[in-house]
Amino acid sequence: MRMIGLRTIKLLISFNYRRIWVTYHSYFHELLHPNLRKKMLQELLPYFENKKGIRIGGSLRWKFEKYTDFATQIVDVNNTPFFVGIPNKADYFTDATNLYFSQDGEFDFVCSSHVLEHIANPIKAIKEWMRVVKKGGVIYCAVPDKRFTFDHKRKRTTMQHLVSDYQSNIGPHDITHLQDIIFNVDLEMSDMTQKRMFNWLLDYAAVDSAAKSEPHHHVYTKEDLIQLFKLVGLEIVFVDLLGDTIHLVGRK
Repeated sequence: MRMIGLRTIKLLISFNYRRIWVTYHSYFHELLHPNLRKKMLQELLPYFENKKGIRIGGSLRWKFEKYTDFATQIVDVNNTPFFVGIPNKADYFTDATNLYFSQDGEFDFVCSSHVLEHIANPIKAIKEWMRVVKKGGVIYCAVPDKRFTFDHKRKRTTMQHLVSDYQSNIGPHDITHLQDIIFNVDLEMSDMTQKRMFNWLLDYAAVDSAAKSEPHHHVYTKEDLIQLFKLVGLEIVFVDLLGDTIHLVGRK
């Protein structure tokens, strides 16, 4: 019984297949794709090695943080100096849709991990990232697949909705989706109690979001994220699902 582990026993008893997927998928993924690591290194590292890039929102996931170790320059960007009272380290504090410090085509790549879902106007953000990336450069995003997170009850965001937000120039601190979050987030898969989440959302709706974490404005599946990248004109060079996270690389 000790070898199985208490967490495994709890998962089997509750039979929460989403938690089981997130917990064990990465392990079986490596077994089922033994050559993936070598293939990724050969195909993706050249986009980072000896290149200049922007990293938005902190460290990356999976193998991509290691790829950035080979870059000649990394510029870190965050939207706030503090997150839950902990200082964020960044070269620039600005909204992800406004990389004002960069000239057109100045960088070779832009990377973000679990950031895009927090952006109210994702098309505007990706287009800004495309602006600062030179032709042939890449944009890498790690985004949660809603099917395996606490957002699994929420409806997928349609491309029509994202285009409408872009055309309306929706800015940060958008409260459009708060009702959906209140009624459809699965608190059993979240680290929040109902009271804590409700109070946080009320606070978010009432106060300037500059010092607050943005909620998951939009929710995606792997297919949605691919469609979004294609919509803005990016060529898909890599996509994979690991646990609850979609990893997507698009080339300009």
